[in-house]
Amino acid sequence: PEWMVDWRKSKHFEYDSQAILLLGRTGLSRRPEIAGELGKLINVDGNSGTHARIIKRLVEELGMVSVEKPFQSRGASSGGSNPDIIQLTDRGKLTYRLLSGTEPLPGEFERLQPAHVSPEHTLLNIEVADFLQKVGYKILTEAPAIDLPSGGKFIPDLVAEKEDDVYFIEVERGVSKDTRARQTKWLNFQTASGGRIYVFCDNLECMCGIRKELIDALGPHRAAFSLTNLAQLKNGDRGKDGSIWLDRRKGLGPQARLEPG
Repeated sequence: PEWMVDWRKSKHFEYDSQAILLLGRTGLSRRPEIAGELGKLINVDGNSGTHARIIKRLVEELGMVSVEKPFQSRGASSGGSNPDIIQLTDRGKLTYRLLSGTEPLPGEFERLQPAHVSPEHTLLNIEVADFLQKVGYKILTEAPAIDLPSGGKFIPDLVAEKEDDVYFIEVERGVSKDTRARQTKWLNFQTASGGRIYVFCDNLECMCGIRKELIDALGPHRAAFSLTNLAQLKNGDRGKDGSIWLDRRKGLGPQARLEPG
């Protein structure tokens, strides 16, 4: 296309094309992560402002990228700020094909959003998956649908592997929900996981609420679970055994033994 010929001649082509290739190759959607990775590619500090000028050009002058703010508040419930979501437009995807000869990966946010109840829950899933990978877990991109005896299916938010062990992980935010539906959810999770319940929350308040839900739903002597939350983990907190699971409980008969960490 003529616009592609003109763009290749522009003084900004090298930096701008690196950004398009990064987005298409990785599927990254969060502005801070894009800034950091782009900084490495073009050898500038991620906080220098260069990446912001590149994205601005790609949005306003070239129409290759969109910037969205899908979250209800600027502050994230797991700490810090919610990021801008940056995605390739149709023209951006075409540009990636012309530059690389391959199809772009779907944006991480675009790919996961249909499976989650809100933009905030989608973002938390992405952040939790990132965190788990950084501490040695492998994330399976396709979560299995597990048949339940009742006839329904259970699909965990995340499935992770570490040292030949598989973890079904639910990702939760501190928002109010229907009590009966929640009880059914935890009973189904217990059945689907063989009693190995792992829950990743956004913050401590949510984690305490989930703990109560699990004990109420499963019964005080049967409830066994491992809980954690991103806000505390970001601050460097760990369980007593050094693990990322901050609250562990093993159901051992009528009097359950608490096992924090």
